[in-house]
Amino acid sequence: MPTHALSAVPLGTVEGAVLGALEIEHTREGIAPRRLPAWTRAQYGSPVMEWVANQTTGVHLDFMTFADVIEFDVMITRNLAEGTDSSERLSTFVAVVGGVETDRVALDEGHRLWVREDKSHTEEPGAASRFSLQLGSSGGSERRVVIWLPHNSWVEIRGVRASAPLLPASPRGEITWLHHGSSISHGSNADGPRGTWPAIAAAGLGVDVVNLGFNGQALLDPFTARSIRDTAADVITLKIGINIVNGDVMRARALIPAIHGFLDTIREGHPLTPIVFISPIACPIHEDIPGPTVVIEEGTTELCFGTPRALDENDGVLTLRRIRALTEKAIGDRSVTDSRLFYMDGRDLFTEHDAHLLYDNLHPDGDGYRLMGERFAAHARSAGSSLATAFAIAEEGRVLRMTAGRSSEGDGED
Repeated sequence: MPTHALSAVPLGTVEGAVLGALEIEHTREGIAPRRLPAWTRAQYGSPVMEWVANQTTGVHLDFMTFADVIEFDVMITRNLAEGTDSSERLSTFVAVVGGVETDRVALDEGHRLWVREDKSHTEEPGAASRFSLQLGSSGGSERRVVIWLPHNSWVEIRGVRASAPLLPASPRGEITWLHHGSSISHGSNADGPRGTWPAIAAAGLGVDVVNLGFNGQALLDPFTARSIRDTAADVITLKIGINIVNGDVMRARALIPAIHGFLDTIREGHPLTPIVFISPIACPIHEDIPGPTVVIEEGTTELCFGTPRALDENDGVLTLRRIRALTEKAIGDRSVTDSRLFYMDGRDLFTEHDAHLLYDNLHPDGDGYRLMGERFAAHARSAGSSLATAFAIAEEGRVLRMTAGRSSEGDGED
């Protein structure tokens, strides 16, 4: 039975409840969920990749408990653009019981990395945080409690206390959907960890999501492909293209073999897992104008624009329109021998008519994320769509796995 006296929960128990992270780093004072394994850090080539991989978008704790309150000691780290107001980017923790949010706490504390335009930074040490999340009365019944970690911050968990014992919840047998994408998938400007479009889609579909969306990244990096290869998943989606244009980092000659190499690596660990390659959403500033993206202040607003220049049909310079055409052909050619590889046009999630929801000409706002998440879920249920086919294959695999598990439980001797 729950009581208001709080008892310490072993960090080993907390670690066993972490979902959505590929690795748990053991620090001097606690544990820190990471969305990429430690071995990848030597290959990033930019400090930004480590900063965004450490942010816990999609990471959550899944407990079974009678508790009505959980208290946390955490150390938050945020990377913030120099000159901005830190209170505009709070670190939000959310408690969900039975699919219903019961409490949230937004923090403006912890370490801060003030980042300049050239990506150099200054570290400002900060204080650790202690806070409680209210779960509501359990009524004497054990229930599943999910604690969502901030989508835009690093989190080191240093201590947990609760009004009743916490245990890692048993797997629910849901489909595990692994998604990789850019800042649009990372969703750092969402209104909370459940407001990113992958989180909205996962909730709508009743699946568990591993969100490998990385701000400013998703450049077909080999270390990401190897990380996906080594991670269990029932269905994989890859949303690639916008940052290739943003950074003007590739030409057509490099893009095509990079796509194939990325998929070859994933297939080493997922020979039969359905994979959906999603092209960029609509973004007028880059449909026919290449990068690099430039940011221009207009009053109090920062807006993104492409870099206009003359393009030759054979110069290999990439715009979103060109990337869609090239990737659709590459995936189409490859799917002749890979029947579980599918292509999806990103404009099915966000069209040119939705462009008014790009608050800086590049990133969707909260309404845009909601639209994308709801449309993704609708397409995954729409018979005949490539996404629905992929999720149907995943569901068949889930049912077979559950059936096999029940059969093996009954194979013991009397």
